[in-house]
Amino acid sequence: MDKLILTYLPGAALEELIFIEEITEDFSDGEREEFLLHYRDRRAREEMIVILCALGFVGFSGLHRLYTRRILLGLAFFFTAGFCFIGTIVDLINHRSITREYNRNQALDLYSEMSYPYEEI
Repeated sequence: MDKLILTYLPGAALEELIFIEEITEDFSDGEREEFLLHYRDRRAREEMIVILCALGFVGFSGLHRLYTRRILLGLAFFFTAGFCFIGTIVDLINHRSITREYNRNQALDLYSEMSYPYEEI
């Protein structure tokens, strides 16, 4: 495991660390460091997802979905009290997969931005 990745992502799951290492294997050390700086700011933490999801039990359902940029689903949760709390309970149980999916998408988006930068007109 690359020490640079461990330095920028302390406490990350092994699966996430391996994925980041795989997608950045062609990057130079400078590019990898830039990637990790940006990715660290974009990634979601499991603790935050759990806290936001748990707020659904006191009237703020869907915040965890809004946080992960699932706007329509977040609004649906909000206006239906987390689908009568059933959706909130399911999401609380599945918080790791929600976090993993969001972080994976953020890493892939950042990878594509860094690999194929937009040309200015």
